[in-house]
Amino acid sequence: VDNWIADALSRIVVPEDIIEWTKAALVESHQHEQQYHLQQIQTLEGRYRTAQAKIDRAYEDKLEGTIDSEFWALQNSRLRSEQTDIETQLGILRAANSAYVEKGVQLMELARQAPELFKSMNPDEKRELVNLVLSNPRIENGSLRYDFKKPFSMFVGMTDLGNWRSGRDSNPRPSA
Repeated sequence: VDNWIADALSRIVVPEDIIEWTKAALVESHQHEQQYHLQQIQTLEGRYRTAQAKIDRAYEDKLEGTIDSEFWALQNSRLRSEQTDIETQLGILRAANSAYVEKGVQLMELARQAPELFKSMNPDEKRELVNLVLSNPRIENGSLRYDFKKPFSMFVGMTDLGNWRSGRDSNPRPSA
């Protein structure tokens, strides 16, 4: 069975030019994502400062007697809650995983090295690799049957970057 699986894994071909093209595409995508996150963070920080300014004004109004304590407490609670929500959103944006560039390249390197790695793995590691790469592996009529999971299915028998990119763009844009 190990030889059958190693043979299946050897069908995955990831040429260096595809890895380099993918790195460039992931880096470009990451740059756009970083710009978007920065804009979102700036907007949220502005909303936080606005809420704080309202809290400060309301407190001054309370001290001056312009508003009563009950109204101030209600407004203060509402604005503090808004700030807590903003802080949560900021935390999510700041913690956004930017390691997907490296993970994408590592996944392609794994795909490229899978047959050699498989041979030197212990049984648990082999099971994990098979579960990552193959879908529904089974023995039928004395041979191994399986499907490749995505993204590995894209690299089966791939040898040319032009062929790999020749399909319809998944995010078509109007020409400039």
